[in-house]
Amino acid sequence: MRDSDGLSEIADLKRRLAEAEDALHALQSGEVDALVVDGESGPQVFTLKSAAEPYRLLVEQMREGAITLSLDGVILYCNEAFAGIVGKAALHVIGSSVLDYMSAHDFKHLADHKGCRGCEMSLRRVAGGSASVTVSSVPLLVDGQAVISAVVTDLTGHQLRLRHEAIFNSVGVPIYSLSPDLIIENWNPGAEALYSYAPHEIVGQPVRVLCSGEDEGKAFEAFANEVAERGQALSCDARRLRKDGSLVEVILCLAPLRNRDGDIIGYAAITHDITERKAQEKTRLLLLNELNHRVKNTLAMVQSIARLTLRQTKSPEDFAKSFTGRIQALAGAHDVLTASFWHGADLASLVRDQLILGDAGDGRIIYKGPRLTLDSQTAVGLSLVLHELGTNANKYGALSVEGGSVDLSWETTEGGKALKLRWREQGGPPVTIPSKRGFGTFIIQQSLSGLDGEAHIQFDPSGLVCDMRLPIKKTKYSVNEKE
Repeated sequence: MRDSDGLSEIADLKRRLAEAEDALHALQSGEVDALVVDGESGPQVFTLKSAAEPYRLLVEQMREGAITLSLDGVILYCNEAFAGIVGKAALHVIGSSVLDYMSAHDFKHLADHKGCRGCEMSLRRVAGGSASVTVSSVPLLVDGQAVISAVVTDLTGHQLRLRHEAIFNSVGVPIYSLSPDLIIENWNPGAEALYSYAPHEIVGQPVRVLCSGEDEGKAFEAFANEVAERGQALSCDARRLRKDGSLVEVILCLAPLRNRDGDIIGYAAITHDITERKAQEKTRLLLLNELNHRVKNTLAMVQSIARLTLRQTKSPEDFAKSFTGRIQALAGAHDVLTASFWHGADLASLVRDQLILGDAGDGRIIYKGPRLTLDSQTAVGLSLVLHELGTNANKYGALSVEGGSVDLSWETTEGGKALKLRWREQGGPPVTIPSKRGFGTFIIQQSLSGLDGEAHIQFDPSGLVCDMRLPIKKTKYSVNEKE
């Protein structure tokens, strides 16, 4: 090898070493944006940025405030979050003194050579008022210059969130929140009590798990869309499923949740259990329908009694007396039924109400039989029958004279499916067979016939006997005991 070749190779190595040193310096100083590296698969281009760039982007997106200060308190940098806390544009915050926003005492802690960690301070807002914050700071060297870097957390919003969470968890009303795509995000104890789902079982589930069917799920989605379009809370009645599959009737109030920019970021759902109210409404409707039916039947009965009584009486005075007595019989039956909320009437009470009146209460009427509860229709019909028998006995029969008496007995037959009653008068005037059927007899037979029963009247000379048979209809209360 010639000396000139060796010297040339040494010079080339020195040149390449110098280039490498220049490239390294350029990489370290950030002067190089990209680097081309030859490899087995060919040249590859790597884009280079300052190592601080990702951190700067992160700080800009932080919800916490971030500032960099000189040692004398000049703000060298702040992100938008800090600017939002003090209520001033970041462009105008940079270059101002931090003492415009905090006390000298707080700045002293912030600028401590060891830094501070989680110190509670107060920042003055440009528009007035103050913000409670916590500050964590650390001293740094940037390009050989001593600075202070700090993270500022706004406690105002944090405390507000804590307060909202406390209310959310303590209120007894079922409340839960939903994401924009209707996923359950929060679940309070009230919701757990109503639906039986624990938070860990339901959070993260679509709200459809609470809907009672596919149609209910679609209806709720349409309802949520309407809330979003109107931008306000709306209410509706709905049926929801508990964890055990049972249904619960609720009033559902759905309200939009917004961020600081006013965009809808979800929904708050408040539910009120109205299952009992719905049941009461159904009961009330049934009662109204039943009342309407009974009033119509009663009016029809009154009309029939009035028409037939008019045919059998010769003067307005006789009509008034007969008609009034029969209407009072109806009223008495209604009183007995009302005492049991129209669930049925005790037969013995019905007998006492219709027969034990005035002088008849002196023991001349004897009644006995098992304790029995009659349905409302049977009670009204039998009341009219007892009234007619009692009226006839007082006017013409055993109760019209001293020493006369009435014995009324009853028993159940046919395995408890039928009721047999016997009315027997004794000690009264001799009884003769009437030449024509009276209105009282007509009322007795028609009333029992309308109840699918029958009556047989015997005009025995020693006293009138009336044998009656009625089917026993089931009532809400079943009582069958000896008195």
